[in-house]
Amino acid sequence: MARLAELDEEGGARAVEVLRHAGLVDRDSCRLTSGTVLGDLVEENMPAEERTAMRGVTAELLHRTGHPAELAAEQLMAVISLRGPEAVQILRTAADSALRRGSPRDSARYLRRALLDSSLSGQHRARLLVDLATAERSFATAAALRHVVEAAPLLESVHERADAMLRLGPLQMDPPSLRINVIRAAITDELRQSVTEDWVERELVLRLEAREHILSAQDPTHIRRALRRFRDLGPSPRLATKGERELVTSLMHIAFVANAVPAEQLAKSCTRVLEQEAPTPEHVHTTAPLAVNILAGAEQTAGAANWLREANRLAHRRGCDVEQAVIRCEQALVALADGHRAYARDKIVQADALAGPEIGGLPTVCAAVLSIVAMHTHEPELAEQLLTHHRLHAENQHLTALLQMARGTLAARRDEPRTALGHYRTAGRHIEQIGWKNPAVLPWSSCAALMHHRLGEHEEAVNAAQSEVDRARAWGAPTPLGRSLLVLGRVTSGRRGPELLEEAVTALDEGNNGYELLRGLYALATHPDTQRNRRSAALRRAHGLANEHDVPELAKKICTKLTEGTRKSRNPGSRLTPSERRVARLASTGLSNAEIASQLGTSSRMVEKHLTNSYRKLGISGRPELAKALKRADAERSA
Repeated sequence: MARLAELDEEGGARAVEVLRHAGLVDRDSCRLTSGTVLGDLVEENMPAEERTAMRGVTAELLHRTGHPAELAAEQLMAVISLRGPEAVQILRTAADSALRRGSPRDSARYLRRALLDSSLSGQHRARLLVDLATAERSFATAAALRHVVEAAPLLESVHERADAMLRLGPLQMDPPSLRINVIRAAITDELRQSVTEDWVERELVLRLEAREHILSAQDPTHIRRALRRFRDLGPSPRLATKGERELVTSLMHIAFVANAVPAEQLAKSCTRVLEQEAPTPEHVHTTAPLAVNILAGAEQTAGAANWLREANRLAHRRGCDVEQAVIRCEQALVALADGHRAYARDKIVQADALAGPEIGGLPTVCAAVLSIVAMHTHEPELAEQLLTHHRLHAENQHLTALLQMARGTLAARRDEPRTALGHYRTAGRHIEQIGWKNPAVLPWSSCAALMHHRLGEHEEAVNAAQSEVDRARAWGAPTPLGRSLLVLGRVTSGRRGPELLEEAVTALDEGNNGYELLRGLYALATHPDTQRNRRSAALRRAHGLANEHDVPELAKKICTKLTEGTRKSRNPGSRLTPSERRVARLASTGLSNAEIASQLGTSSRMVEKHLTNSYRKLGISGRPELAKALKRADAERSA
């Protein structure tokens, strides 16, 4: 206070004593007493200009004497105008401090105050806008985007303009709004014209190129160029730097949606990307979330869950809304790939709650994740609501296709197959138009096949289902293949139907998604041409999975069917004939078909026929269960 009042040591001591008598300074220390009537009166009656000057001098004094920058900055938050560049520097230093301690909102508050300095112009103002965007990207995406767009033309150096553009994560960029892609393209062209051997410049070019691929991922012409670029990088591209990782991940994203490279190959590279990226909240401002998306689509999620859990822990501690929302969408994708639908739904609810008006809505990728999870948890009405309210649902072809899928599912629920088919085919037109052909991204063709089947259009149903099976085989992940085979089996008549369903179950058994395996087993068990013994075995396994994955409605249906099967086996019409019983008893003792035929004086073929009928009537799959089944049947006969 003595320095502030420009008093020497003796004058300062006398002033403190006077203030103590007035009750404005604590008697046991030199601290000001807050909340006194006299103190409030003094401050209220002080002219605004004088109060502003005093606070400005106080801030500068605190800053020069080594006090925390944020303490000094708080003095400047209440002034009418700032006192030159030193006040702006104090606020900027305080903003850096707030960002380091994990408080982007406080950081933005200081920077917004600094921008009120009317003397700021040109690149000095632009640099503050870039810093503000860096803080705002954690809680106000739309504002961050506007401020980068405003700052870029004011920055004199192309390196600074490129750095400003890279403060925005590729998921937060919106090409249709604020012409962000046009600005990015101009910066990239200028950098490429002045390309040197400088490592920093090379990194900037690679990271900007990565954003170009992501922003152009719905352009079929660009997709073809990007795939050529990816092939040129070789089977094991370099991932040593952030620029290399961002570039490769952006190209893998295009290869994934276009179904141009098998799941196994992409999953290996995505795993390498995550191994070299620290699990921090900042990863959401890079291309890393796209690597998680690919791993989920390839069902290679081992390790991703723990990586995301650590990133989410840090984001939660810092209170970063955007980072938490994106990470929870990533967690939802991983959970869905592993068949944990309830957990996935919890995560999208949390993500949606974080995407308030201040954020400006979730990135399009996250909106897509939310709607996909909603449809997989049998809530198409929620998916429709989320997509309809998204600001880009009419401009982004993927979101438009997802909206049509949700509406198709709702129409199918209303028993309007023709309407549903129209929605599914419209979804297909939108997604095919942009060159996206991976059924792991949008399985529209199998949904259309089921509607053709309900309408009695057998040939169209089989063709649509077979088309998706072919694409799923090209991708190579178990669940998309199993799902597509499941639909093909359902729309295929005769014995071929159960054969395809068996193939679907085999494919699904190789994956991690227990819920989809449950659906496959149930479809096999309920197909009219499935053999009874196989039906019973499939139902029993499906019942266990239904309980494990908490699907009580389906568990109840399966239980009912198992009970019905037991009743049928007890029906006299299903009892073994005397010949069947004789053959079954001999087989249960371990005799071969040839030995039984020799002992009974019949042919091996007839023995095989009797055994097949016995297995079916007893509801078993083969000889190992024969002895127990016969014992149970004897007990039922004597009951």
